[in-house]
Amino acid sequence: MKQQSDRKELISSSVAIQPIRLRAALTIGLLTATTLGVALAAAWRERQKAGLIDADGYARYGFRIAEGRGLVDPQGRPTAFRGPTYPLVCAGLALVFGPSLQVIQTAQCVFYALANGLIGLLAYRYGVRLGVVVLGMLGVMFFWPAWPWFCHIFTEPLFTLLLALILWTWTEAVRAPSAGKYVLTGLVLAAAALCRPEGYLVAVLPVVDVLRRQGWKNIQAWAGAALILLGFALLEVPWVVRNWLALGRPILTAQTGAENFFLATWYQEANWHGNPLHDPKRFPPAGEGFWQLPLEERNRIFSEMAWQNIRQSPGQVLLCIPKRMLMFFFQYPERGWIPTPKGLLLGAPLYLLAILGYRWSPESLKILLRRALAILVVLALIHSLLVSEFRYSHPVQPYVVLMASVAFWQLAERGASAIFPRR
Repeated sequence: MKQQSDRKELISSSVAIQPIRLRAALTIGLLTATTLGVALAAAWRERQKAGLIDADGYARYGFRIAEGRGLVDPQGRPTAFRGPTYPLVCAGLALVFGPSLQVIQTAQCVFYALANGLIGLLAYRYGVRLGVVVLGMLGVMFFWPAWPWFCHIFTEPLFTLLLALILWTWTEAVRAPSAGKYVLTGLVLAAAALCRPEGYLVAVLPVVDVLRRQGWKNIQAWAGAALILLGFALLEVPWVVRNWLALGRPILTAQTGAENFFLATWYQEANWHGNPLHDPKRFPPAGEGFWQLPLEERNRIFSEMAWQNIRQSPGQVLLCIPKRMLMFFFQYPERGWIPTPKGLLLGAPLYLLAILGYRWSPESLKILLRRALAILVVLALIHSLLVSEFRYSHPVQPYVVLMASVAFWQLAERGASAIFPRR
């Protein structure tokens, strides 16, 4: 039994990584550039249709940082309502190019293209044939449900890139451990956590993985886990200290606890279509100056409304959980339990192919896919409990597309062999 366990560990940790050959590098580079072109074209199209939208205020936070005012709300008060990663990115772009939403939109297209290229490189290094990599990158390139979310100012494109970087540093730290790789993994995990709060739970995965694989009683495993946490602390601690000094308490993440509590109970708008919190018809306080109130007052109102929903209809609040799980994986209309026809036509075959693709993937690729799927599960569970919509799954959809591409390639080969048998 122990010999079998050791053999599995050997296969998983010392797998031969496929070198990036010139042909593969040029192909992946060309597809990355093409992804950027497609993203920019989609961004231009969305801009003509709806203009540029900074719905969550990340750009405005960044512009105020660039002006030297710090991370403050529209009234100039220090805030931790948003994590600092994306506002700082927006601030850096504003300092270099000026405060322009179009510049940030272009940067988001770059993030999406880089994420597609990095995932393609990872897949190739972990044993996927170049043809499958091309198919997967084309699938990500033309994954049209994601277009609006990297065309407007949202965290999805940057978070997609950060998750790809996490997988790269994480798999490298497991494959060939070193102090530098562990610390780098922690740094990227912290950047992701300070971009979107679900990153804090994602950060647990590499730490547990290191301890599980090397043994809970192994001192080197604990040293590796400690180095990951050190890298994480290098970015997290300054944020906590800043919040303590500016706000009077050590906030680990963003100040959205009461808002998330309300969203988790808001069964009246469980399908979360559009931006209901800023629509007075769907969220009446929005028309009564709610978003101009101090954060503490908004949190008090959110908590009161959440408890009111729980008291009024606890059953409907609980039913939101399975619905939000489905919403994470499928496009949904404004009302009801059934996904949109487009959502079913895209999602049903994609997920079926992905299941087959994982099963047919080479063992080397499964080293990457298991970690990507662990991240997917964490995100799905978080959004099932809190607020959900299809866009929250977009940072992990490239790995679903990759698995589906493996299956599609295999089925195509089998079909070709059946039609044109070799003699």
